[in-house]
Amino acid sequence: MRRMMTTLLIGLGMAAVLAGCGPDDAEVRTRVASRDGKSTAHIVSSGRKEYVVKNDKRVGGKYDRVVRPVLSPDGGSVAAATEKDGKWSVMRDGRQIGEEYDRVASPVFSPDSKSVAFVAKKAGKWSLMRDGRQVGESHDGVGRPSFSPDGQSVVHSATNGGESFLVKDGKALDGRYTQIWNPRFGPKGKSIACVAASGEECFLVRDGVRVGGAYTRIRAWAFGPHGRSLAFVAMKGDDSFLVKDGAEVGDRFRAETVPQLRFSPDASSVALVTRSVDMWSILRDGLRVGAGFKADAVGPLMFSPDGRSVALWARLQRRWFVVKDGVPLEGTYHRISDMRTSADGTRLVFTGTRSGKAERIEVPW
Repeated sequence: MRRMMTTLLIGLGMAAVLAGCGPDDAEVRTRVASRDGKSTAHIVSSGRKEYVVKNDKRVGGKYDRVVRPVLSPDGGSVAAATEKDGKWSVMRDGRQIGEEYDRVASPVFSPDSKSVAFVAKKAGKWSLMRDGRQVGESHDGVGRPSFSPDGQSVVHSATNGGESFLVKDGKALDGRYTQIWNPRFGPKGKSIACVAASGEECFLVRDGVRVGGAYTRIRAWAFGPHGRSLAFVAMKGDDSFLVKDGAEVGDRFRAETVPQLRFSPDASSVALVTRSVDMWSILRDGLRVGAGFKADAVGPLMFSPDGRSVALWARLQRRWFVVKDGVPLEGTYHRISDMRTSADGTRLVFTGTRSGKAERIEVPW
């Protein structure tokens, strides 16, 4: 008889033994879910072999090692980096993409779910592979690829001889730096930005031009919803501050992490979420909103349609609550889900669960 399921928090890097998905000694790990929550995938380790399971069905063969699986944006496909007999490859829906390599990085799906890009190493050089075909030249190093919103183009960083630069669709762009992080396209696909370093200076580059000054560090950044504005959180010494379109905005502050940066729908305002130990704060245009609140975790920050208010859910131990404009609202729940704006745009709506009963909660924006 199979053992009962042992439920542990996969998201915290722990494992679970799941009945019905493998033999008695099967260990389930690295569970991921699609954006709509309708598809899931995970790795099963059984003996000395590993394989991928999608929606409770095994996908492809067994390998010596499987790296974290990735679901396509539409949830229809799963891909993963796999290793067998010392050779690495990328599997998509059970079939190998391209050749075998000395090493591969985790694959990335295009926004339309049609294409898969990944970085592979062969004969001491790294290359960008798209749907199994090499794009451009090989380099000493290649960074994680990023697709344009329409899925037609790919950008990534590359390194040769100690110099880093951007590569778009196989062609090197102007600009040479010591290091590059997190290049990506703007929302319309016409602009490319990244964080770059030259010596000890760190700065943000948009289409080959620096935005703002030089800093000790850049912690978070984002394009505005229309792609014209760009904002980021920079550091000088121990102080952090918001920079929007090249100009410092608001007060300087200190925080351990800045996990979220969001533009308002009209791009006129920027909101931040910051954390210091267990105390969280929301900032609007560099100014603190409310007195802050204690939490173990918070959800995605969202703006009201008119951009006047911001809200998120928070959890402190087993209590879930909503924070609006920096102030926790009355009422706590065992769980909060489906947080959104009402159809008429005037109310914040979410599902709150208490004592096993789910109820729809609405509060004015």
